[in-house]
Amino acid sequence: MSRYAAAAAAVADEQPLETEDLLGYLAAVDRFELKPLEAVLVQTDAIGDPAVPLPDQAAVLEWLGDAFEYWQQEYPLEQPLADRLRELLPVAAALAVSDPRFLIIGEHPLHKLLDCIQDYAIGWQPTLGRAGNTLQKQVDTAVEQARGWIARRNLDLADICNEVAGTARRDRSRAQRMAQRVMETEQGRLRAAEAKYNAARMINDGLQRYEAPQAIGEFIKGPWYDSAQLVLLKFGPDSEQWRKIAVTTETLLDSMQVDGPQGDKRRQYLFETVTR
Repeated sequence: MSRYAAAAAAVADEQPLETEDLLGYLAAVDRFELKPLEAVLVQTDAIGDPAVPLPDQAAVLEWLGDAFEYWQQEYPLEQPLADRLRELLPVAAALAVSDPRFLIIGEHPLHKLLDCIQDYAIGWQPTLGRAGNTLQKQVDTAVEQARGWIARRNLDLADICNEVAGTARRDRSRAQRMAQRVMETEQGRLRAAEAKYNAARMINDGLQRYEAPQAIGEFIKGPWYDSAQLVLLKFGPDSEQWRKIAVTTETLLDSMQVDGPQGDKRRQYLFETVTR
């Protein structure tokens, strides 16, 4: 009352507006860009109604308008979600002048609903297309349901909040699973690229040191190269399986080196190696 004394003083000596009539004016608000007190006075002026809200009600409505604008400035959402939430401002105003619990910040079901929607919608953008349709539809549904409170005072806003919170949890869980799959896919690509590089390096190193017949070269650079990559992916570069395939590659290439004079030991080695 102290902070918004000016709003209260402006209506102090006027004819008081009955609370039910005030709620009726709030239910009829269709200009959601206006603060609640201004939206009510625009309607009373339009029809020549001399009555105005009580001073304490005027102060509360003015506070609510400032609080809502501050909230949307400090915790902004993308359009059209921000405008949709402003459609709940008349509902908040009706609760503020009729339910003392509303003035306990953060405790009222409508406070929790607004916070839940805001938290759920962080990061949403119109460009998300189908990926963002679920959230937008949920917000639209929640706003439409909550706007029915003025007409049906027994409407349970907590149920609406719980429904939004449940959808938000499911969406977050799905998003986390999708993110995990993306991460695993990318890790798989990196492992495949690394295996391809290491297998090629091992084979190229052997081909640089040993000459190989065309048929052997094609085999090593084809099926053998593919198998080497699979060994790396399955067992890793520090495994015994990878050590064996590297040794076998070198042994195979070495066994092809038959040109030129051969000593007895070399001939015996080649015979045993080729046989094996």
